[in-house]
Amino acid sequence: MPSNFKYFPYEKLRYNQAELIRSAKEAIINKKHLIVRAPAGFGKTPCILAAALQAAEKLNLKIMWICRTHRESDRVIDEVKKISTKHTWISGLSIRARSEMCLLPIDSEIRREVEAFSIMCSELKKAGKCPYYNETKKKVKVYLPKVTSASEIIEICSKHSTCPYEMARRQLPKSTIIALNYLYALKPEIFNKLQLNGSSYILIIDEAHNLPEIATQILSEKITANSLRQTVAEAEKHGVELAINIGTQLLKFIEKETEEKIISKKQLTNIIKKSVQMELSDIANALLIKGLEIRRKLALKGKLPRSHIHHLGKFIALLQTSLKKPEHTIILRSGELELVCFDPRRLTRKLYKKFHSTISLSGTINADYGEIVGIKSSKYMELSFNYSSDQVLPIVATNVTSDYDMRSPTMYRKMAEYIIVTAEVVNSGIGVFTASYEVLNGLINAGVINIKKPMFIEREGLPSRMSEHQIRQFKEKAKRGGAIYLGVCGGRASEGEDFPGSEMDVVILAGIPFPEPTLTLKAKVEYYEKRFPRKARLYSYILPSLWKAAQAAGRVMRGPDDRGAIIYLDKRYLKYGNLMPTWMRPRKTIKEAAELKEELCLFFA
Repeated sequence: MPSNFKYFPYEKLRYNQAELIRSAKEAIINKKHLIVRAPAGFGKTPCILAAALQAAEKLNLKIMWICRTHRESDRVIDEVKKISTKHTWISGLSIRARSEMCLLPIDSEIRREVEAFSIMCSELKKAGKCPYYNETKKKVKVYLPKVTSASEIIEICSKHSTCPYEMARRQLPKSTIIALNYLYALKPEIFNKLQLNGSSYILIIDEAHNLPEIATQILSEKITANSLRQTVAEAEKHGVELAINIGTQLLKFIEKETEEKIISKKQLTNIIKKSVQMELSDIANALLIKGLEIRRKLALKGKLPRSHIHHLGKFIALLQTSLKKPEHTIILRSGELELVCFDPRRLTRKLYKKFHSTISLSGTINADYGEIVGIKSSKYMELSFNYSSDQVLPIVATNVTSDYDMRSPTMYRKMAEYIIVTAEVVNSGIGVFTASYEVLNGLINAGVINIKKPMFIEREGLPSRMSEHQIRQFKEKAKRGGAIYLGVCGGRASEGEDFPGSEMDVVILAGIPFPEPTLTLKAKVEYYEKRFPRKARLYSYILPSLWKAAQAAGRVMRGPDDRGAIIYLDKRYLKYGNLMPTWMRPRKTIKEAAELKEELCLFFA
């Protein structure tokens, strides 16, 4: 292997990988932002590591790799292990949230609430009630491999009765490469606690298409009628008159409104201040302080440190900071009030400025991504395998759609016919990803449930462990005579899950996952019209929806030698196909199920 590729962990470079390594190294050395679209199985991770390590060695930098899931961060560490066998100066680790690394027998309900768990952890440490932290404070010598994953750190620390999270944090500044969740980099209050200098790091953003949505979720807050009732009850118990007054006023306001509407910030501010002569910032601070006090007391008793007073304080604090920020809008729906942020750039601009250079990776994003996240100057490149026409069959059925105005039992029956025909021809894995759970249920009622093949249905709200078990079962059945996975675009199986070999030879996209045409969507489009003239609809919902669809479609091809079919059950893919990755753009059209059967028989023959 030439010296330019000395950190590449495999013997041979595949199609276009050398180009990616060279471009990534150049971008890092020149302190630029690179945006990369390349399909799953391309080898993005080893290529970017090869480039980043060369640049890091030359410029005395380190690498921060942010991911959405544990599985993605563990994959990075696996590749680093391979590289470090030949280059022993390299060190690395992955770290998770403290709630997921804690060895204490703490209730799962508390672990699920990351912020609440953090409070409990802090209070137990202060009170000297955490034996694992106490042992770690003694600076007990615990050997961690130079390259290690979070799960390995947990296993090693459990044998030495030390805190895995604290041990991992100690190693962060010493490590060449660290892999962690988006929130560590996106949330300033979390990043600052790591005590790392962003300008000394190359930032790699994995599955970057997720970043805009996660950023806007962080910048949004919601209160409900039920949470306000609990706020008032909590305030009465603790004698917090301020919370009683504000909670009561807001509850009356929410309960009397039944239709979705936009509420002005001035109107909501007046409602909050109606019975108290205080500024919003002072109200928020008072509620936050009292709420934190309640949470700490609960934590010391081993109870869930949740405070509805504290949550109300967070909502009002966000309202106060958003008063002059047009990207925030207040939506009143039946039983809830949401302060929603439409623009990720409030967070993402800071993120991209914080680091020496950045590389954003995805199988779906396009050149518009840079503008959406607020990068002033970036380079975009799309790379792929040289798939031949007999490897990929992207085909559109032009007589069906998931358009909201055209959804009906008849439309779902037409879609179901295509799925039934596919199951008759294909005796391996078939993934059906719908536009929404409404469409999924429509297909079930239309008869797909009667297909004589093992079927695994992704139910809304299914816990992650059960979902993972379901996917494993599907894979086993897919390899032994065929199976169908019926899920949604944006769901657990449609992103970040590999289906190699015959595990998913066909992907069927039942509709485009466009959001429901609500008042919230209308307000978002109006905001984008002011910020991005002529691109409002494209940026506000078309591209994010197509990125979700493309992620699902990408499950079918996991490497340069794969073969598979993508069946688009929505005529609108003809209109928007040019926004999809090149290799999956529709090439053929059909109008009835019999045509699909013929095409599939020819393709898989």
